[in-house]
Amino acid sequence: MALAKAGIPVFCVDEKTGMQALERETPGSPTRPGRPRRHDHRYRRHGSTLFVGAFQVHSGKVWGRFVDSRDGPTFAAFIREVCESVPGAPAIHFVMDQLSTHSTPELCEVVAEFSGVSCDPKKLETPRLRKAWLRDTNKRVVFHYTPLRGSWLDQIEIWFSTLSRKLLQLESFTSLVDLQTKVYEFVEYYNRHSAHPFRWTYTGGVCRREVALQAGREGVASPGGKTRAESGGAGRAPCPRRGIEGRVSPPRPGRPARRVEARAARPAREEASEGGCGAWVGGRAFAGVWRRRTWHATHEAWSLFAFCSQTKPL
Repeated sequence: MALAKAGIPVFCVDEKTGMQALERETPGSPTRPGRPRRHDHRYRRHGSTLFVGAFQVHSGKVWGRFVDSRDGPTFAAFIREVCESVPGAPAIHFVMDQLSTHSTPELCEVVAEFSGVSCDPKKLETPRLRKAWLRDTNKRVVFHYTPLRGSWLDQIEIWFSTLSRKLLQLESFTSLVDLQTKVYEFVEYYNRHSAHPFRWTYTGGVCRREVALQAGREGVASPGGKTRAESGGAGRAPCPRRGIEGRVSPPRPGRPARRVEARAARPAREEASEGGCGAWVGGRAFAGVWRRRTWHATHEAWSLFAFCSQTKPL
């Protein structure tokens, strides 16, 4: 990978909430040939805890610790620890979702400290301004936020699934301390014997086609530089009988984009919605604002997928 050869780490960060310490009432049956391990469905609860982790894309290793809360200062302190673990890196990239605690003023101060730039709180009063500043590539620490319904782009979610299947769903925990001890042991064992970069079998073809299709419908230049009409395609508007044609949900591996139709919210005699977002025909809208919003989400999904997999970006 180009970033790995340049010594630039990429970390996927997220929190795993609601990790319960469940103690089984009876011991589970061990694994046998042709028979998986089984455990009792009856259990006693010993509370729940929160785990925040960082998955390094290039090496597959995981760092994490248990925290008491998921507020802004706690997350900023964890990002500080991750940045301190790679002092010689020329740049550091983070991939995460758009949780409110992922764009706090405390986090901006930490990023400014490790990037060697100034951070004016007066210019970063809103979350939108802070996210735009954290996304800026003209500094050492850069953040990449997953789009709406694009949490599968955060690769630590894959590791959280591995943790659940191989430890949390099989073991019995007598207390929260026992849970935390076994999770730390699992992380240490995984980093020593099983750590490897995840290789996506999804090539992004569906996502790229959705970006080009939506660009042609909106008359926006596609990643190739031409609209659908300019490249010889039909470039026609969607059929009104099919309701909202915009893809509200971006495509995922093995599943195309979902089409969401809106029920009639206004009488059919109304010719236009408020603000001119779209016309109402037969009680249904094919509002262009939904298509534009979805095009941007799909475009962000493909751009982030290309960045993490180091394929050719748009």
